[in-house]
Amino acid sequence: MKKLTKEDSDKIAKLLSTTIEKFIFSKIPKKEIRDIDITIILDYEKGLDVDISIELIPYESSKIEPEIVKEAINLAYKKLDQHIQHLDAPP
Repeated sequence: MKKLTKEDSDKIAKLLSTTIEKFIFSKIPKKEIRDIDITIILDYEKGLDVDISIELIPYESSKIEPEIVKEAINLAYKKLDQHIQHLDAPP
């Protein structure tokens, strides 16, 4: 894997964040979510290590399945794998 630049890291974080938001808002109307906090930590000391956490705070009347957060994180990791393969592809 090639060495990632700051720009590469920023693109990866943006890709993951956008993927998560789009997925969650495709499953849950925005009006049911009071707040969403997406944390993405990229560590490149021993290869690329990515940690994603999502805090989803619904309004009291909303019922949100916890599985949606897990599904969003899994989808983000799949997108990351696709993006990394694209970065490693020869020009």
